[in-house]
Amino acid sequence: MTVEQYVSVHSPHSVDLVASLRTASIERRRLQQEQEHQAHDQSQDLYPAHKAAETLEAGIKSCVYFAGKLRVLANTSSASEAVVLGAYHGDNIVVVGQRDRNRAIHGDSVVVELLPRDQWKATVPVVSTQQAPPQLNEEAIEPQHDEQQQQQQQDQPTGRVVGIRQRNWRPFVVTLQPSSSSSSSSSTAEGQESTSTSSGHVVAVPMDHRIPKVRIHLNDTGRFANKRLVVRAHDWPENSLYPNGHFVRSLGPVDVLDTEVEAVLVENEITITPFSDALLQSMPVNTPERPWLVTQRDLDERRDLRATHVIFSIDPKGSEDVDDALSAKLLPNGHVELGVHIADVSAFVTPGSLADIEAKRRGTTVYLADRRFNMLPTVLSEDLCSLRGNMDRFAGME
Repeated sequence: MTVEQYVSVHSPHSVDLVASLRTASIERRRLQQEQEHQAHDQSQDLYPAHKAAETLEAGIKSCVYFAGKLRVLANTSSASEAVVLGAYHGDNIVVVGQRDRNRAIHGDSVVVELLPRDQWKATVPVVSTQQAPPQLNEEAIEPQHDEQQQQQQQDQPTGRVVGIRQRNWRPFVVTLQPSSSSSSSSSTAEGQESTSTSSGHVVAVPMDHRIPKVRIHLNDTGRFANKRLVVRAHDWPENSLYPNGHFVRSLGPVDVLDTEVEAVLVENEITITPFSDALLQSMPVNTPERPWLVTQRDLDERRDLRATHVIFSIDPKGSEDVDDALSAKLLPNGHVELGVHIADVSAFVTPGSLADIEAKRRGTTVYLADRRFNMLPTVLSEDLCSLRGNMDRFAGME
């Protein structure tokens, strides 16, 4: 029995993962062979080599290099400008252009070397948007406006990436670039991108424009035209315009609702899987045939407000998960007792239980425009832990 056959029987949801790992291994060997052949023809690498790890750490300790997380600016054309957050004594370091970024992508933890001060980039001056006082005309305030710009403009630390400490090679959602692929992804003599379709390599364009195009290998590109794909990058040679990656799975046709929803989840690293059968079987039951009821033990351990207080929710009408509610009671001295109540999830989710472990993994309920993905099974999130009107429910009180 092959690995794929074993996984398909015992862990069907892992089939795509196993296939992508095998593809990545084959692709890595293929790329190594190609790079050996290309080395004879390569007169100059597109990017400088990264420094060794020990050199980077020594440089950081001696303040020759500075470390931080790279953030590609979304409001710049072609995403050509980036900053390394707080790397230079709390200030950001600007990195301009692809070569100085040196194969780092948005979200990478990088090490930066400062450029000479005369190459630092000038910050954009801050111009006041306040209107001039009525008694002053435009000519009167113009010199003051120019002087204010000069005072506010200053050079910003600017540098280049010399090493990468940790890659942000998460799954990327892409579409194939029509009629554009590259067997070498290197520059031509004129500096243009090669579009050769040999070897089955294609260029994939990420949804997130801050991420560079990814070069992947596909045997049948026509089957994936106009579809959203998930790919992973695995290396970026010095002589390549783009990182090399491998195909993971197809999400479906572009502009189809379910495809686009899945793409949003992947791009935000949200993994939604069905609740396990074991977890669902551990949940309380509340059906017309087997209704959930408050027991005498529950009444002995809790304060019952059902008959003594006016209780109401502040959630909008139609809400499925009413997490909180208010209560009010007129006291004999004329004061009003107000209570804030939160649904008591701990009555059903005990520490270390399957529900507790799964809730920690999910972290929160994910809300989209037309659907939601619950942190806890529906019987809790939309029923027993939802403070619905005229229904007995457990709650905490503040």
